[in-house]
Amino acid sequence: EEARRISDAIAQIKKNQNLIYSFLQYTTNGIIAVDNNSIIQVFNPAAQRILQISETSAIGNILDDVCPPLSLEKVINTNTNEMDIVVSFRNINIICDKILINDDDIQIGALIIFQDLHHLQRSEASARRKIADSGLTAGKRFEDILGKSPEIRRAVEKAKAYAITESSILLLGESGTGKELFAQSIHNASKRKNGPFVAVNCAALPENLLESELFGYVEGAFTGTSKGGKMGLFEQAHGGTLFLDEVGEISMAIQTKLLRVLQERQVRRIGDNKVINVDVRIISATNKSIRKMADAGQFRRDLVYRLDVLRLFLPPLREREADVELLFVNQLQGMAERTGKPPVKIEEEVFPLLCQ
Repeated sequence: EEARRISDAIAQIKKNQNLIYSFLQYTTNGIIAVDNNSIIQVFNPAAQRILQISETSAIGNILDDVCPPLSLEKVINTNTNEMDIVVSFRNINIICDKILINDDDIQIGALIIFQDLHHLQRSEASARRKIADSGLTAGKRFEDILGKSPEIRRAVEKAKAYAITESSILLLGESGTGKELFAQSIHNASKRKNGPFVAVNCAALPENLLESELFGYVEGAFTGTSKGGKMGLFEQAHGGTLFLDEVGEISMAIQTKLLRVLQERQVRRIGDNKVINVDVRIISATNKSIRKMADAGQFRRDLVYRLDVLRLFLPPLREREADVELLFVNQLQGMAERTGKPPVKIEEEVFPLLCQ
């Protein structure tokens, strides 16, 4: 029995060693482990590739002699980890984390996890292309907002000022005033412009479908779920902007879940028992007053405070007569281009009629 227990323990140790070996072999991160004397004990293939140093030249040697910029002297002496440090070695920029290794509160060495900065930038560019391919992008900018009237110019200037903040924005306006056009423009003028822009019309989906769209679900959460589950819009918008159009149509049950996500910055998929951290800026739009709805008990007041931080009113066309001619001509030109026909000549007496 004792021999069997020893045999099982040895088998488990070998299994763990194989797992660690596989991780070290196939991870794209360079990993170097040293003992308390800064002598290299682990130097994985990614470290060899990034630093252009062979394992035989590294193992058993002092780290400062092999790659001085990655020195762990400060970490070991100060007993403090260093994260996201950028160093240069042989014309290569490297971003690294330097982490102490402790055993029962006794320092036994240190670890360096690093990556070629150029490789990370290529990966980021690839991710951005995939985001663009998935359609989670904002195509409109402030330059695309047509209008010379004081009303629309004031709205644009206020939107530009809001764009540089991280606060939630509530766009108020009737249907057709350009709420999504403004939302996309704000996103593209913000620090999140390289992240995804995800839009959802809250009035276009029934409650149960809207919930699964916003928060996602795990496989088997309910009948008809996709294999492997589905990522929600909050997860898709991570690092970017989520535009909630017609937010005044959200039910009280969804409002409660939405409030929790905005408070905790965490989302839980339907049917899951774990949470996922999300970093999302919310832009909402409505043609109703959610503050009046809150007074009437139709909208959560605490959610109003989360959504209505910065407010922007978009004027209807009847309040910006100076733009009627500009917009009308632009529409006709667009139609002419799409149909391949020459632009239509417009008689001057048309415009006073349109303004009426």
